[in-house]
Amino acid sequence: MGSDRQAGVALALDKRTHAPCCRGIIARFSHTFGILAVFVAYAPTNTSPDSDKHGFHAMLEHNIRQLKQSDVVLGLGDFNAETGTSRVNLERVLGPHGSGTHNDNSERLMNFCSDLNLCIAGSWFQRRNVQRRIWLSNDGIKPTVKEIDHVLVSTRWTILENCRVFRSLEFPTDHCPVIASLALKMRRSNNNTRSQNLCYNLRKLNDPEIESQYSLRPPAPLSPILLSTAKSPQSLRSPSPELSPS
Repeated sequence: MGSDRQAGVALALDKRTHAPCCRGIIARFSHTFGILAVFVAYAPTNTSPDSDKHGFHAMLEHNIRQLKQSDVVLGLGDFNAETGTSRVNLERVLGPHGSGTHNDNSERLMNFCSDLNLCIAGSWFQRRNVQRRIWLSNDGIKPTVKEIDHVLVSTRWTILENCRVFRSLEFPTDHCPVIASLALKMRRSNNNTRSQNLCYNLRKLNDPEIESQYSLRPPAPLSPILLSTAKSPQSLRSPSPELSPS
């Protein structure tokens, strides 16, 4: 029986992952540009001690900086931070459609994205509130709704096509899924599955023995054989009634 844990994250895939701590996990995938590095994170709430918040961002930044500069970085997670709407010195990080009230967690998220050249995907698309509000609290008749889950994308690559919230899930939760569309082409497999182009050596039917074998038996597909380059009639004879590759 394992011990109780809190603030964990998960990523549904195979074993290509690296988990720096319970609040973060990183996986890398191959694509035509090189490597797509995906990290999933769960940040402390705004009321958490400063030491917890500082430790979380320091841990995550350290592990992302271990990636290659050519990697396309994609971040997913509950960052417990609204973006606010001010874009002063944040033109590459925050789009024109930010939301919410700026607080300490917002400041930490903005600095984190700015230092690592990441942009907040949802802020670049104008959406209705129902397509942007992610978290719904259970406090009172009119619940609090906020946009605190985010998709972060490398500003180096122009791959972001869309980002929005979907309202329907098959299980009860106070968070709605946020889904982003990226223009990435996965690397082709090196396995060559195309079959070899074959042709039939019909000249072997000029051999009376082989011709008689095919005339006496029920029609059947000819066995695939490669064209023969032999010149002597003896080399055209097959030891078997079947047409064999030459």
